[in-house]
Amino acid sequence: MRLKSRRLKRQQRNKQQFLFERLEARRLLASDFMLAVLPDTQYYSESHPEIFASQTQWIADNVDEENIVFVSHVGDVVDNADQLTQWLNADAAMDQLDGVVPYSVAPGNHDFIDLDTHNGPNNFVGVFGSARYEDESWYGGASPDQLNHYQRFSAEDLDFLHLTLEWEPRPGAISWAQGILDANPGIPTIVTTHAYLDGSGSRFDNAESPDGADAEELFQSLITVNPQIFLVLGGNYHDEAHNVSFNDAGLPVLELLTNYQTRSNGGDGYLQLLNFRPDLNRIDVTTYSPSQDDFETDNDSEFSFDLDFDARLSFGDPPTASLYTPLDNGVNDQDDAAGSVRVSAVQAKFEVQLADAVPGIDDTTVTPGTVELRRDGESLSSPNDFGVAYDAETDRLTLSPFTGDFEVGAYTIMLNGGSDKIADLNGNVMAPSTLEVTIDSDSSNDVPPNALYFTMSSLATFPNGLVADDDDIVYFDGTDFNLFFDGSDVGVELLTIDAMTILSSNEILLSFTGAMEFPSISERVDDSDIVKFTATSLGNNTAGTFSLYFDGSDVGLTSSSEDINALSILDNGHLIISTKGDFDVDGADGEDEDLIEFSPDSLGLTHLRQSESRTSFVCGSYDVDAACWHYVTNSGQVL
Repeated sequence: MRLKSRRLKRQQRNKQQFLFERLEARRLLASDFMLAVLPDTQYYSESHPEIFASQTQWIADNVDEENIVFVSHVGDVVDNADQLTQWLNADAAMDQLDGVVPYSVAPGNHDFIDLDTHNGPNNFVGVFGSARYEDESWYGGASPDQLNHYQRFSAEDLDFLHLTLEWEPRPGAISWAQGILDANPGIPTIVTTHAYLDGSGSRFDNAESPDGADAEELFQSLITVNPQIFLVLGGNYHDEAHNVSFNDAGLPVLELLTNYQTRSNGGDGYLQLLNFRPDLNRIDVTTYSPSQDDFETDNDSEFSFDLDFDARLSFGDPPTASLYTPLDNGVNDQDDAAGSVRVSAVQAKFEVQLADAVPGIDDTTVTPGTVELRRDGESLSSPNDFGVAYDAETDRLTLSPFTGDFEVGAYTIMLNGGSDKIADLNGNVMAPSTLEVTIDSDSSNDVPPNALYFTMSSLATFPNGLVADDDDIVYFDGTDFNLFFDGSDVGVELLTIDAMTILSSNEILLSFTGAMEFPSISERVDDSDIVKFTATSLGNNTAGTFSLYFDGSDVGLTSSSEDINALSILDNGHLIISTKGDFDVDGADGEDEDLIEFSPDSLGLTHLRQSESRTSFVCGSYDVDAACWHYVTNSGQVL
C-alpha cells in the first residue's frame, strides 16, 4: 500500500518482513479511494491537543498519497462544552483540513453544555456551524439549528452524499435528513451520528435524551427505508465494533463504531481508514495511529466488508410520472416538460404513466395515499370525489370521478407529496411530482389560422406567385395562398407528404411516401408511420423537430398497400386513417375506400399498443385520400 510509514511493533516477528507483508497485502489499486474516520477526540481537546493535531496533519499530508476523499468526525469533539480552550484546540486541529479535503464534524453528547441533553449547543455551532463551510463547494447546507449538515463529494466517477446528524437525532433532524435524501435521490449516502453501534456491535436502544431517537429508532425511521444509505458511522460507545444489517429493500448497510477514548492519552491517536476498492468489490478497514506510527491488526481493527459496488451503489434514476390521458390531440395545449395540458372537453378520467426502466416500479408502493387531486385549488377527497386505480402491468394510475366526468376547472394531480411514496424495486423514491389538466370548454388555444390546408402531388405555382412542392403545406385564407410548412427547410424535400393534419399553431402530424432516417428519431420512418413536427417557426423559415407519433408496424401496417394516405384525429386522441390499398390488421380489414379508427394505449417510440376498440368505416367504392373528423349527431348529420 502507499502508506510509506507503516511499521508494526510486534514481538516474535521480524519487523521488516512484517511491514513488507502488510504493504503487499494492502497495496492500492488505481481505482481505490479512502475515507478517514476521526473518533471521539474529547480527551485530546482537553489534555492532548498535539495528538488531535497529529491525526489531522497526517490526513492532510496523505490526501494525495492515499487518495483520501472525505473525513468524518463522529462527535464528542470536546469533553466539556463550556470550556473555550477545548474548542480552540479542536478548531486548530480541524483547521489543518480546511481547503484540503471535504470533512464533517458531528455533535456528540459532550458537545452540548448541558451534558446528555440537546441544550446548549452554542459553542459547537460557533466553531462547527454552517459559517465554517459556507465557502466550500462540497458543502450542501445545514438544518435551521446548524446541528445537522450534509456534504457531497466524488471519487472514481461515483458521487456520494454524506449526512451529519446530531447525537440521538430528534424528529426535526430526521425529517430534515429525509428531505435532503428526497432532494438527492439515488445518490449513495453515508450517515454519521455520534451514538449508533454499542460495544457489542448492536444498535443501542435506550436513548438518554428525553427528545432524541436511539439507534434502533433511527434505523427504522431513516436508514432502512432509504436504500441509498449504505454506511453508518458512529462513536460514543467505547472501542471498536462493526456489523452488517439489511434494509427494507434487502440491501446491506455497513455499520461501524470507532472510539478509543478509554485508552492511554485519550486514545493514543488511533483513527480508522476505510479503503474503498471498486475493482475488488470490497472495503478494507484499517486502524492506524499517526502519533504512534502503529497499526492495530485484531479482528475489530483490520477487516473487510464485501460490497458489490455496481449493484449496491448504482441505483439508476428514480421513477418519473407523466400525463398519459388526456392526449395531445390538437384541441389541447400540452407542455410535456411542465406536465400540463389544456383541453376543451370534459374528461371521463385522468391517467398518469409511471416510468422506471430498471429495475421497475415497486407496485406495493403505489397506493391511493400517494395521489392528491385538487380542483381550482381545493382538495378533492378519495374515494368520495374520485377513485384511484393502478394497473401493475402498464404502470399506470387512473383517476376517475365518483360520478359523471371531470368537469370544467383547473385540476392539479400531486404525487408523492405525503407520507406514502412511490418507489422502484431498488428503493429509489420518486421525487414529488405535479401534473396539471385544465378543462376549458371555451378554449381556443393554439388554434391555427382559420383556413383551408392542403398539399400538392407535384411542384405548383399559385395565382399570387407562390411556388410550393410536394413536401410543402399551403393554406388558403379566403383571399390568398400562403406557405404554412416548407419541407425543404427541415430536410424532407426528397419525400412527398401524402397525409397530414394540423394539431395546433405549431404542431403538425405528417405521413410521407417512401422512407427516411430522421436525426431526432431512432427508428427509420416509412410510409405506414406518422411523425409529429413541433415547430419553432413556420412559413418561409420553417424550423422545429420531428418525433415519432405512430409506428404502423406495431399494429400490423407493413405491406406496400398499407401506406397511410389520409389521417385525422379525434378529440379523445383516437386516430382516423386511410391506406393506399387493402389493409389487414388485428381487429379490422378493408380497402382503400375505408377509414379505420385506432384507439391507442401508447404512442411514439414507446410504440402503439392496440386496444380492443377498432372500427372500420366504409366509404363506398372510392379511394379515400383525405380524412378530417367532424362531429356526427345521432341522426347522422355531419356538423
